[in-house]
Amino acid sequence: MTGWKIPRSTMFSEVPQWSGSGPIRTRLTIGEHGWINVGCHFELNDHIIIGDHCSLGHEVLIMTSTHRVGSRGSRAGALFTAPVSIGAGAWIGARSTIFPGVTVGRGAIVSAGSVVTTDVPDNSVVAGAPASIVVKRLPG
Repeated sequence: MTGWKIPRSTMFSEVPQWSGSGPIRTRLTIGEHGWINVGCHFELNDHIIIGDHCSLGHEVLIMTSTHRVGSRGSRAGALFTAPVSIGAGAWIGARSTIFPGVTVGRGAIVSAGSVVTTDVPDNSVVAGAPASIVVKRLPG
């Protein structure tokens, strides 16, 4: 498949779901030696960059677009997009959702089922909906 930037060293449990408008194949970059588990979905209305040695658990959803809050006549207002970046060595737990514009830092852990709406610092652990820091600095 031309256009995808995915090295042979990254393993997939199964082919993820892809969605988005326009040239989506140019908007996904995955680093070396990663692991993408079953049921993941990449919404590619903007760029997603996943660093080297990253692991994504079952059914992770990465979103690059959403709507602004509109008027009372239509609360789903104007669409906007923003890229997502996941730093090298990060681990995204099963059924987590990463929202548009989020950067997950290098070596960070997103606990299973988390809803990540803000940036995650390097080597930290976040959990919850919305996700908040539960460990500020992991050893190593």
